[in-house]
Amino acid sequence: MKLHDTLDISQAIFMTRVASGNSSGSNSDTNDAFQLNYLTASIELNHVLNSQYARRAKYRKSTIDVFQQDLDDSDGCWLTPDEFKHKYRMSRESLEFISERIKHHDIFRMQKNGGRQQAPVKHQLMVLLNYLGTDCSNDNRQRNVFFLGAGTSRLYRNRCVKALISIRDEYIKWPNPDERKEISTRIEKNFNIPNCVGIMDGTLLELGLKPSCNDASDYHGRKLPFSLTVLFICDDKRRIRYYLGGFPGSTHDNRVWRNSKVNKQPDDHFNDIEYIICDTAFEPSPYCIPAYKSDVGFVLTRGKELFNQILAKPRVISEHAIGISKGRFPFLRKIKMLLTNKQNSLKKILMYIDAAIILHNMLIDLNDTVQEEWDCDDDASDIDDASRIPEEDVLYTPLPYRAPMGWRREQLREFVCETLVFPHKFNFAPDNEESEYL
Repeated sequence: MKLHDTLDISQAIFMTRVASGNSSGSNSDTNDAFQLNYLTASIELNHVLNSQYARRAKYRKSTIDVFQQDLDDSDGCWLTPDEFKHKYRMSRESLEFISERIKHHDIFRMQKNGGRQQAPVKHQLMVLLNYLGTDCSNDNRQRNVFFLGAGTSRLYRNRCVKALISIRDEYIKWPNPDERKEISTRIEKNFNIPNCVGIMDGTLLELGLKPSCNDASDYHGRKLPFSLTVLFICDDKRRIRYYLGGFPGSTHDNRVWRNSKVNKQPDDHFNDIEYIICDTAFEPSPYCIPAYKSDVGFVLTRGKELFNQILAKPRVISEHAIGISKGRFPFLRKIKMLLTNKQNSLKKILMYIDAAIILHNMLIDLNDTVQEEWDCDDDASDIDDASRIPEEDVLYTPLPYRAPMGWRREQLREFVCETLVFPHKFNFAPDNEESEYL
């Protein structure tokens, strides 16, 4: 029974008793109860009538089914394959696969106490993909795109983000020993660098809204007004194998690396001869080999310059991986979500970043190519194959106990310069004159 019906009944009974003279005497307590019910119902009804929901006009529902229109791939369909990928950042086939992967998540099931039937998971995922596919998306814009209520589009996005995070460990995972062997073999074949199992780089993700938290100034960096510092480690196929985010934009890349699980637990991520390569922002260690950084006022020796040139070619892979993820999902270029003092605000941002990276890796596995206009060109150039190093080479032996932090880098530099750079590439010095260039 509705509230105003209850009010009308209470009022009618009360007025009837008053008119029949039963409002006094032994029935006075009963009359008082009816009067109290009437007054209570009146107050509650007035409160409801004055609320925004009572004043709101009748809900408008569009007669256009944008989802079915966009999914249609028949002759003369509304969106061509390229147009569909531009709007949803992936092909229809990839959308179908990912929808199947997440559709069994509990969040898409109807609640036990009933409620409206949810929209198809594929439609909800399309809302999230469109949101991630632009750096200027918001609830109002998506309302105009899909003819949905602002709250509905937000609900669709949050559901899909949670469903994607539930399969995170399947798509963002450190390579096991066999996978690391395959990665290092490919990198050695393509770049003449043995035992390398990954490429590391840091990047900034711009915050499109000025943080309203107490430490907002910490998110202000040199390159962008406000941002997050994120660390990425990818393999040679541009899969992101590990990432760590959430640090303010003023945080140095090396500080993020120091706090990473890969750095703190190297035995769980490398064997005795494996390592990752990176740029000069990181400090050297037995499992982290950065390029040489020249001191102010000094020039690197020829050997160190050549070493940096060799490392630069595979290092472009990490830059390209980051470029692909930002190109496919411009949300990562400018995150228009407000960071506040509430812990959940940062958590929500990181969840959306997580979802974008999961999707990036899934699409790498599906071989869903990026479009040229997404501004993620690969600058890596081909390198001639070189002969494999002999088994007895020093790089294939564990480091001595308490070896200096940069020992492995020195070993790799000597190997590159002695066996690859001079005889195979540059040929500017005979073997007996190499020492003056090192």
